[in-house]
Amino acid sequence: MTVAVEHHNKPGGTALEGGATGHHRGETDVASSAQIELKRVEWKDNLSIRVRSIDEEHQLLIGVLNRVIDCVGSPIQYSLADRALRDLFAYADYHFEHEDELMVAYDYPEIEAHRVQHNIFIEQMRRMDKELTSGTATVDDLARFVMNWFVTHILVTDMKLGAFLAERLSPERSPFEFESHRLSV
Repeated sequence: MTVAVEHHNKPGGTALEGGATGHHRGETDVASSAQIELKRVEWKDNLSIRVRSIDEEHQLLIGVLNRVIDCVGSPIQYSLADRALRDLFAYADYHFEHEDELMVAYDYPEIEAHRVQHNIFIEQMRRMDKELTSGTATVDDLARFVMNWFVTHILVTDMKLGAFLAERLSPERSPFEFESHRLSV
C-alpha cells in the first residue's frame, strides 16, 4: 500500500491530509511508515467520516496516538509508551467493536474486509509490543506505524463506511445523530 500523507507545520500539531492508492488489504507497509515525519496529529475535517460517534472515537484514538508520539525521545519513553500502548489496545478494541455493531446493524457489504483490517492492526500491534519488549523496535517505530495505519484506515476504509451509513439513513436523520459513545482515555 502506498500512502500519500501531506504534513502542514502549524502551531498545535500536524494536519494529515491525503489518500491511499494501490492494493488495499488492511495492511500498512511498516517500512513506508519510517518515511513519515513524526509530529502530533491534529484533528481536521478531512478525517471526519460524518458519523459523530465514530469521529469522536477517532479523536480520542488520535489523543492516545499523540501520547505515544510525545514519548519519543523522552528519557522514560518506554515506560510512558507502555502505558499509552495499553490504552491504545483497550480503546481500539472498544472502537472496533462499535464500528462492527454499526456494520452489522446496517448490513454493510464490506464488513468482512473491514474486520480483517482491524484484526491485522491488532496482530501488528501485538508484534510491535513484543518487539518493543525485546528491543528490536523503538517507540519511534511504534508511533510511525500507528500513525500511518490509523490515518490510512480513516481516509480509505472508514470513509467508505461513513458514506455507506449516510446512504442508509432516513432523510430526516443525519449521520451525525448516531448515539455518541463516550469513553475517556
